[in-house]
Amino acid sequence: SVIQAVPLGSLRRMMPTVGDIDIAVATNDPESVIKHFVNYPYKERIIEEGVETASILLSNGKQIDLMTQPTSAFGALLQHFTGSKNHNIKLREHALSIGMSLSEHGIKYLNNKTQTIHKFDTEEKFYNAIGMDWIPPEIREDAGEVELAIQHKLPSLVSLDEIKGDLHIHSNFSIDPSHDLGKNSIEEMVRYAKTLNYEYIGFSEHNPSISKHTRNQIYTLIAERNEAIEQIKSDNKSIRILKLLEIDILVNGNIAIDNKSLELLDGAIVSIHSSFGMSKQEMTKRVLQGLSHPKAKILAHPTGRMLNQRPGYELNFEKIFDFCKKNKKALEINSWPERLDLPDVLIKQAVESGVKLVINTDSHAVGEMNLMRYGVAMARRGWAQKSDILNTMEYNEFIEWLKGGES
Repeated sequence: SVIQAVPLGSLRRMMPTVGDIDIAVATNDPESVIKHFVNYPYKERIIEEGVETASILLSNGKQIDLMTQPTSAFGALLQHFTGSKNHNIKLREHALSIGMSLSEHGIKYLNNKTQTIHKFDTEEKFYNAIGMDWIPPEIREDAGEVELAIQHKLPSLVSLDEIKGDLHIHSNFSIDPSHDLGKNSIEEMVRYAKTLNYEYIGFSEHNPSISKHTRNQIYTLIAERNEAIEQIKSDNKSIRILKLLEIDILVNGNIAIDNKSLELLDGAIVSIHSSFGMSKQEMTKRVLQGLSHPKAKILAHPTGRMLNQRPGYELNFEKIFDFCKKNKKALEINSWPERLDLPDVLIKQAVESGVKLVINTDSHAVGEMNLMRYGVAMARRGWAQKSDILNTMEYNEFIEWLKGGES
């Protein structure tokens, strides 16, 4: 009976956090769909069971609302309940200005005395009927998208199938890191990268612990990992492997390993993992100093936030953006669901400032490599296009960027 099922509201817009969940179903048999829905085995109770709608409360406290429509009017339903509130207000103001009234059932033409509701089976047709292009759900936030859709000037947002590689991957190769080690081998992660149709993958284990090792020991550990990677590269011709590390920016702004060890790397991802309580000015200075090293190319999870856990540290992003643009550094969009960092608002500012971005998964296990879609969703929410995201580049083009600026 279910012809199509689509999430609505904040979930469809891929907001970083989501409360209750709404689902739209296109069906010509709503009774069967609703009966199936309210029989969900993990519900706590049925809140409402109607002719076209139903609501249940799950055992985890989440409320799930279901709305059904015939396929002929499904487009209007999707549009009406995707939101955001301010987007819909702007849309309705525009519609009224051209003599139309919008609802979840369709469009009324106000100068038509019969008041017939015109139905639309797709959102594209609904938006087109009010004189604008279809607007991707991720940017329906009343941030200028309505005006651009009317002018047919919306950006072409980056898509998951445009991602050519993942550069923030933690394998289980034991280099006695300063933070957590990955769970899968380099070989396993390379094999999985093939299934994702990647051209390249970057291994970015945390740097060896500087409190437990001498400089020479750190050099040896990295060299041993490089040897292992070279052996895998000789047996693998379909995926290019980059030798990276995720390296701590210390409190004094230095990065945690010395130049001799850094020379073993194709590049470095640098990040903050300590002393989050520094002032905005001090933290900005610390980050900029860490990023200033020629090998430091990408700033990982730039705000340090953990959703619903901690807000992260403060940075002067105007200075960060300016530095990155002038020095050809990139900011990471970390796809890990508890991070989603850069936040979408800062992604949009980075894009407007001409700063390049990289979408990574920060995977510590093979299955986590599938999290890329969440980072792509954040990039889309920040209006990023393919040209804004470095790891949409072909391998040779990306390597040219990665090696640029080293001295």
